[in-house]
Amino acid sequence: MKDRQLNYKKLTGKGRRNASLIVPTGTSCSLWLGDDHLLSVENTGFIEKYRRFFYRDIQSICLHRSLRGRILAIVYGSLLALTLLLTFLAAGDIAWQTLWIILDVVFLVPLGINLVLGPTCICFIRTSVQTEQLPSMSRLRLARKALAKLTPRIEEAQASLPSLAERRDDPEVIAALTAPDPPAEIQSRKSRTKWGPGYVFHWGLFSALIAQGIGAYFIFTRESALAAAFTLAALVLASMSGVAAIVTQRRREEHGLLPLLSIAATAGCFVLLAVTYGLYTASLVALANPEGSFGENFMAGQNVAKQVGRFLTAWTDMSTPFLYEAMVGLMVGSVLMGGLGVLLLLRHRRSPGQARAMPPGIPPATPSAAAHAQASPPPSPPPTESASSSEEL
Repeated sequence: MKDRQLNYKKLTGKGRRNASLIVPTGTSCSLWLGDDHLLSVENTGFIEKYRRFFYRDIQSICLHRSLRGRILAIVYGSLLALTLLLTFLAAGDIAWQTLWIILDVVFLVPLGINLVLGPTCICFIRTSVQTEQLPSMSRLRLARKALAKLTPRIEEAQASLPSLAERRDDPEVIAALTAPDPPAEIQSRKSRTKWGPGYVFHWGLFSALIAQGIGAYFIFTRESALAAAFTLAALVLASMSGVAAIVTQRRREEHGLLPLLSIAATAGCFVLLAVTYGLYTASLVALANPEGSFGENFMAGQNVAKQVGRFLTAWTDMSTPFLYEAMVGLMVGSVLMGGLGVLLLLRHRRSPGQARAMPPGIPPATPSAAAHAQASPPPSPPPTESASSSEEL
């Protein structure tokens, strides 16, 4: 047994079965490459289970792109935006500001890890007798690397199985090939147009940028505190939409102009948020509010509106050269980036979606007892990565 264990090579890291978004616990799962089989190990902490999938029996391995990574990014991003806003409002009170900064880091770290790991997926392995989920293949990029190592072993184990050409006289194959055609394509409503799941956030990002530029124009021309509040709200909306848009960008857009513009616009929004926070802190120090610190007033429910009003009024003072130049740059840059983004979205407009019925599959081979007594009958050709998702992988 000891010699046999030395032949195993670790294929994937640990994944979790029956884990939730809130409580990331469950059964720990991992995959190991053996000489003639794939070993799945599940550990609950008290019990360890083993399941073997012989390479000759594997019919297919399917990757289904999931929404788990996007949901995690949106949840952590929203919580991070909320704590950043509270950090911004707590300027001047060291105790509360320190607390919110700690929470910022708590939400920023898992958000960054989730973005670095990439899109999530669900992986299934199919044999002639079962279909089993592989929780350790939960990230699309890592799953593809694992398949690149696993596929040559499966092809080598199934090289001696009969091909489809050799089974042309098999009655089951003839029946499958001569089956009637599936129903015609199911057309969706022509009145509907698909932009993909990520385009909703792109629209939010670029629309907020245009609104931000309009608000900056009214600040520049009329020095209105109401316009300053509107611009600040548009800035926060653009930042949140930008994070969601980056997370949900489809793979075909990764090397195009639209994702690059989204990343640049989102980064610019966060820089503006940092500058706005600095201006807010400076305005509180300059105003020297005699009625107590911001944290005391915030907890007591008093004078919060007065402090925010003073800040917005100070933000609209165009007599300051820095604010004058910053407002002109904000107005021009926001409108240009927002307008270019809208044009790119209209260019990426897609035709109505279609759904096609799947034809019947080719039945598995039935090798003779003399030639293939020990082989389970997988289909030909050898398995490759397939996508059962409606999205492009």
